[in-house]
Amino acid sequence: MKANERDQALYAVRKATKAGILPCLDGAIPCVDCGKPAREYDHRNYKEKLAVEPVCHSCNLKRGSAIGWSPKILAGNPLRLDLGALKHRRAGLGFSIARVAKRARLPYWRVAAVFHGRSQAPGTIKEICRALGLDTDAVWLDGNGE
Repeated sequence: MKANERDQALYAVRKATKAGILPCLDGAIPCVDCGKPAREYDHRNYKEKLAVEPVCHSCNLKRGSAIGWSPKILAGNPLRLDLGALKHRRAGLGFSIARVAKRARLPYWRVAAVFHGRSQAPGTIKEICRALGLDTDAVWLDGNGE
């Protein structure tokens, strides 16, 4: 699956929400998994653009990626983050997560999600690498862990 299909599906949901086809997730709609207020629409397959379910953020994270999707697709090959390299560099510089977030001009929660192993968003990682003075290629491992 291409990253562009994901973007098209997300755009279709935003457009459908604005047009009133899908209800706005303002807290009145319950999460289909746990019953808390839904804040996001979850795609299980990005090829079906409007086949979504309202879920809370924690349930969306528990559900994992949609079929055929991985954030690694944006990097162009099957990679995974070398979290140890990022943590080592941050510790070597004596930076807190808050300081990294400030230098990267990103919200704290987004940077914390990377350092706690809950996110591999390529754009966020690129900005973190820039803030830490690392080459982006240095923090990605191939499928063999090398």
